[in-house]
Amino acid sequence: MASVEEPIPPEVELDLARYELRRSGRVERLEKLPMELLILLADRRGQLVSRAEIHERLWGKEVFVDADAAINTAVRKVRRALGDDPDMPRFLETVVGKGYRFVGPITIIPGAEAAAPSRPDGAVAGRSALAAFALVMLIAMLAVGLGRLGSRGGQAIESVAVLPFENVGGDPETEYLSDGISESLINRLSRLPHLKVIARASVFRYKGTHPDLLTVARELGVRAVVSGRVFPREDGLSVSVELMDARE
Repeated sequence: MASVEEPIPPEVELDLARYELRRSGRVERLEKLPMELLILLADRRGQLVSRAEIHERLWGKEVFVDADAAINTAVRKVRRALGDDPDMPRFLETVVGKGYRFVGPITIIPGAEAAAPSRPDGAVAGRSALAAFALVMLIAMLAVGLGRLGSRGGQAIESVAVLPFENVGGDPETEYLSDGISESLINRLSRLPHLKVIARASVFRYKGTHPDLLTVARELGVRAVVSGRVFPREDGLSVSVELMDARE
């Protein structure tokens, strides 16, 4: 009796009905905002999608501080799910200073509402706005805190590491915002003169590890370490932050 070969699944499938991404038949986990980004880019395959369009699609017209860092986070997660290399992209191409273009093969399985692009829900947009406000406050507080630590220790704070903020509760959308706050702080503090800020790639290896802050300071060779926690609440978002001087 001749054997019947099972059909080989497409390399990449975007199933809108089930709201999932599959690679070679295996489901790849993607949070809501990176998934919405992938749907937008795949739907416009071969076309340039600007960062402004991405911003409006993911957050509507809400003001979102340092949206560039948040978009970069979403793009990284999409690339990771696709197994794509940003230096030699097969799927997602960066157009420097403009946006992104989806260039790879993908099979899109339409859903019942595939023709109607989804909009950011109120909870995500509201939390994004709160995260933006929290970020402004954190930058101001850290600038003051770094100055006070320097004056108290007799020597200016010349180096700092911002650890990934902990997502208390594990909610996927809060995870996205907690990463975005951490990355935005790294970007903003990097603009301060005479302050060395450890790059994202070096600090995000501590994500989910609950490290000893003095050990982190020693391993990264910094004077100060910033850590924080993000708590989702029914009426919004709560953010706590700690600034530690390794010399005290």
